[in-house]
Amino acid sequence: ENLIVYEIEEEEEEQLQSMVEEILAEIDKKTPIENCATVAMKKEDSVRPVRFSLNSSVHVQQILKSARKLRDKDGFRSIYIRVDRSLEERRAHKKFVEELKL
Repeated sequence: ENLIVYEIEEEEEEQLQSMVEEILAEIDKKTPIENCATVAMKKEDSVRPVRFSLNSSVHVQQILKSARKLRDKDGFRSIYIRVDRSLEERRAHKKFVEELKL
């Protein structure tokens, strides 16, 4: 499964994996990651999300449960982790969230 990390300062492509591993270490989740790459086109004054893969859905769930710990860590407060959703899934989730607000 894929996860996306938002608000990581852009570095060289080779350094992305080590940055993601450092973030996971901050929440005590050291697990092997694969296929680490930025998502979207590069734009001025914007930070691209970073997508990475894990080989186990159990690891994905553990990381998502622990991701809120980043809010309490200096230097990691603005970083957040979400599940990688397809365009259709993102639209359905947005609609669901809007319905919950009503």
